[in-house]
Amino acid sequence: MLRLRGIEGDFVYYTNRNGLVVSGAFSSLDTEITKSLVPTADVVVGADLAFAPGFQANLAVRKEWGMSSGNTGHLQLQAARSEKSFSDIMEPNKAVQSSHHFINFRYGMSNDDWSAELYVDNITDQRAQISNTFVFDRQRISVIKPRTLGLRYKRSF
Repeated sequence: MLRLRGIEGDFVYYTNRNGLVVSGAFSSLDTEITKSLVPTADVVVGADLAFAPGFQANLAVRKEWGMSSGNTGHLQLQAARSEKSFSDIMEPNKAVQSSHHFINFRYGMSNDDWSAELYVDNITDQRAQISNTFVFDRQRISVIKPRTLGLRYKRSF
């Protein structure tokens, strides 16, 4: 049994006048295990639920503009933040997943036939843990992808 209280929301602000789009989302959670259904002390009443950070948020700002070539240019910056969470409700398997953040960047141009974009994902190269499990008594950890630099090209046929 559990208790879950929280609020979440998202927004998009779009201005047709100057090509600016601001969007974001957030969640705030207060979770608690209120009753254990296992006959051992492995699940602690009063503990937080697994994979339920107290706060998460993201924000993206994108600017688009017309270019003299007839293409559309764009520049985008995105940031996300997550507070710490736990990997399991079973105490022997539980690990703390630390709070983390990441920032992504995009710069490119497009038209009706193609698009090209330079990007950097996870600019700060933080190796945040997003999953932490035990399989056959061995800890398995998943992290967000490291800093990634790239060029993306799409063509419509």
